Amino acid sequence: MNFNEFKTELQRIEGEFRGEYGSERTLMIWKECQGLKVEQCKKVFDEIIASARALPTVKDFRMSLAGLRERQQQAFREREKSEARRFVQTVPMPEGIRQRFRQIGLMNTGEKSE
Repeated sequence: MNFNEFKTELQRIEGEFRGEYGSERTLMIWKECQGLKVEQCKKVFDEIIASARALPTVKDFRMSLAGLRERQQQAFREREKSEARRFVQTVPMPEGIRQRFRQIGLMNTGEKSE
């Protein structure tokens, strides 16, 4: 996302709450958001619009972005687990080692191993 796309999204919030961010706060929010794709920014700003009662603070943006990053990290961990399980299932190995991989997989999901 470039700065102009960010500014367009920020103007949605300013219009919704009939307020305006000064240049310093705009830059602070931009620093938090600049690594996002436009779709991600829209999603975060939609969440902020839906939950805020007044013009959101920089802290509000940070909290929403932290939630987005946590969801992305969780999705990444799930993909990694899935890929590891597929790998373990396709590689020929002794049953003892395969059983150990199963135990590790169960422990990582919070389930108890036998």
